[in-house]
Amino acid sequence: MSAPVYGPDYFERRVVDRTEWVDIERGLKATGAVKNKDLVLDVGGGTGELARWLEARGWRADFCDPYAPSAKRCALPYDVPPADVYVLQHVLEHVADVEASLRALAKADIIVIVAPGHLSDDPTHYYNHFVPWDKIEYTGLYGRITVYPLPRLLDVLKTLGYSADAVPDSRSYWAPWDTDWLIVASRRRRPRLLRQRIASLVAMILLGPTGQLSRR
Repeated sequence: MSAPVYGPDYFERRVVDRTEWVDIERGLKATGAVKNKDLVLDVGGGTGELARWLEARGWRADFCDPYAPSAKRCALPYDVPPADVYVLQHVLEHVADVEASLRALAKADIIVIVAPGHLSDDPTHYYNHFVPWDKIEYTGLYGRITVYPLPRLLDVLKTLGYSADAVPDSRSYWAPWDTDWLIVASRRRRPRLLRQRIASLVAMILLGPTGQLSRR
């Protein structure tokens, strides 16, 4: 992955996906994060849209990114500022070493991740798929792709001292061909994702195809 891929044009033309922000906030609550106390750092947070949304909802939030012009610099797996909570929205598929990245994030009590479970032809991806079975590579619509098994990711988090779980995100219920995963890890308590599974069904009503909340 080279820096020009993420030049100024990338950040100007990219579409910010807000459909997952409600899921990320649920993940924060499920893992024991505390509003107005814990520092939530959006790693790979681009130009900070998610961090500002979280701040508006009462969280202490900041962001960092290896390429975005307005962001503090950070780069997995080596250079990540300290925080109580790390959020990664569509970041792990862009790093070459998932396990080294998770180890670099292990200084936080809580990690909340959104990662793709669908096939993607994004040329910036190292891992196009996070799947619930143990299969490393296969030939898909776009040729040979690398797969990272969710059970392995959860096992790595557990070896780092976290309680961890994963569920499909809310969007998956009304766009199953575009499944993404909400993955949460906490050293404070066992994540309560049963509520997320139920709330995801309710989110179908609240979230429209534009990704905007119909009511706040």
